[in-house]
Amino acid sequence: MRSSELSLRKRSGTATDHEQKQFLVKLAVFAFALLPFLWAGFITFQIHKRGDAGFSYELGWKSLKIMRVYESLNPVCEGDDIKLVDHHTINEVLGFYISRLKEPYEGVVTIGREGKQLSFRLSYRSLSWGAYLKACWPFILLAFLLTVIGLIAYVRSSPDQPSGLFLACYVIFAINITNEIGFNFGIQPPYLISLIFIVATLSNWLGFSLWTHFIVRFPTEQQLFEDNSLVLSAIYLLPPAVSILGAFYLARGEADFFIWLQRTRFWHIPPIIGFTAYRNWTTFTRTKHP
Repeated sequence: MRSSELSLRKRSGTATDHEQKQFLVKLAVFAFALLPFLWAGFITFQIHKRGDAGFSYELGWKSLKIMRVYESLNPVCEGDDIKLVDHHTINEVLGFYISRLKEPYEGVVTIGREGKQLSFRLSYRSLSWGAYLKACWPFILLAFLLTVIGLIAYVRSSPDQPSGLFLACYVIFAINITNEIGFNFGIQPPYLISLIFIVATLSNWLGFSLWTHFIVRFPTEQQLFEDNSLVLSAIYLLPPAVSILGAFYLARGEADFFIWLQRTRFWHIPPIIGFTAYRNWTTFTRTKHP
């Protein structure tokens, strides 16, 4: 009798431990899926502290290129190139945490227009919910859709499928998308521009590495990658290695490393797209002619 009671208690304890483990896993997955929206909230809070300058921009070549002007707060036009922020080059701004810029942000920019340069102090308005949602809803919606697709795949797939990789990939891409919110309310302090650049770069590398890892395991893992830690490490190390080494080579000792990194951080994408097409084609042919 005692033996059967001990066995029953042991099985009960094992079941409880399994349930607790499942609960913790679900909690971790839910928390991970919230990261894109937590990051969007952080960026929004930082922009709210400074305000809205009435235009959007993107990272250009040695400049921040103004893409759209939606409020006439400042003497800027679409297509203007912002060359300096508080008298710092764009390379220094992107590398803020290495350049160690200490001066408080004054909001003085120098723009290039038709061969001329103009310097002025930016004006800001309070960030309203209407303006915020009008500018940001596409990014939030797309990030939400990616996250939901990843969660559905994770919940509904069988345990032997790499659904965790698929979810992680889509969540990282969702972070990359919500990160774009930071470019939609004018020039912000260099620390925030640099942080947005860092997140854009890291999420780009990690997202495509996770996608490559998923592709080699779905629907079945290729023999080359089975228990091959060296090859799997290369999947995650090659994108940053190619980007960083390429930027160092192109900068050639000049103070333009981060300017070049802005370009080379995309160099790994075409080979990954090509590998994805090749992988899908070989999978299709094996399915059609087993």
